[in-house]
Formats: sequence, C-alpha cells, structure tokens
Amino acid sequence: MNQSTPQSKLDALDKQILSLIAASPRYGITTYALWLNGSKAKSLQTKKLNRDYYGIAADHTQVELIAKIDNLLMNRYLNIEYVGTHDLPVLQISKIAKQILQSAGLYTEESSYKKGSNSDERFLKKIESGDRQAWIDFLHAPNTLHHITHCKLHKIHELSRLLTSKMPGWEMMVRLYLFLDPQKYRPLERLLKKAPAQT
Repeated sequence: MNQSTPQSKLDALDKQILSLIAASPRYGITTYALWLNGSKAKSLQTKKLNRDYYGIAADHTQVELIAKIDNLLMNRYLNIEYVGTHDLPVLQISKIAKQILQSAGLYTEESSYKKGSNSDERFLKKIESGDRQAWIDFLHAPNTLHHITHCKLHKIHELSRLLTSKMPGWEMMVRLYLFLDPQKYRPLERLLKKAPAQT
C-alpha cells in the first residue's frame, strides 16, 4: 500500500470528501460519490448524509469522484469497515485524516464535523493571531459561503475589520476567487463592501 501523502498534497476537494465522510461515516464509495455530485438517484433518498455536502462537487463526474475517494483510501486517509450479514464495505476517516481536519477546525471527537458558530469561532481565533493559512482554510471550509450568504451584515463588517487589522492584503485573495469563479464565490462580495464609519 502507498505511503501516506503529506497534507500539502490534499486539495480542497480531498478535504471536502474527508469532511463529508467524517460527518456521515459508514457508507460506501459510490454513495459518497453520488452525494457529492448531486445525483438524483433514488438510492440516496433513504440515506442520512450531511446535506451541506450535497452537490458540492457537481462540476466533477461520479467517475472522477470515485477515483478521488479510491486515492484517499489507497493513501490511508480512509479505512474500510465491513458491516452487516453481507459484509458490506463502508468508509470511515483514518487517524491521520482526523488530525488534518482537526487542524483546519473541521472535526471534533464529540460531534464529527463542526458546524455553525463554533467552527467559525475556531477559525476567527486563528485569524486573530495572524495565521494566514487559517484564512485560506476558512475560505475552503464547506459551510463558509453558506454562512457568509446568511450572516447578518454587522457580523460581515466585524469580520472585514478583523481581516484588515490582522491580515493586510486579504482582499486580494477574495478578488482572486471571484475572478476564478464569480458565480460560486459571489457571497464573498459581501466582505468587500465597506462598513459604515463607526462613531
């Protein structure tokens, strides 16, 4: 079996796949690929997978996603467990994958994938310390665009002010994402809107 590849070799899609499996473990490779692709297959109707990840990789084919998952399995980011009377193979994330997700604030032992404000607070604490990688991880986190879309405006302004004070030049990263995929990253435009002057 191949040796584990360094974390730097994991791309954003790899981390999304691992996050989904951490949040909704013990399903098969094909089920995860269909879910990530946003398939309308009837077999998914009874599955209780995390909906935050449904269709998140719709720009990839199911074959590509299966190959991605196979690669994570071969490089020991995933483990296979055999369950039921028919010994059906299901997936769980490995110890090294847990460590990677924990370092990005995407996993806790108590509740698997950290969602909502708790996850945001974890990223913000790292950003407050000037950790530029935390800002990149925040942009790549599966729920970030959803949160920014629905977040109250004063919270958006607070984040913008924090980034300006702790991470000069953060706007360049946002503008790069908007240039690469303006439709997908459109919610990030909210971060670029100037907050009213504080009195």
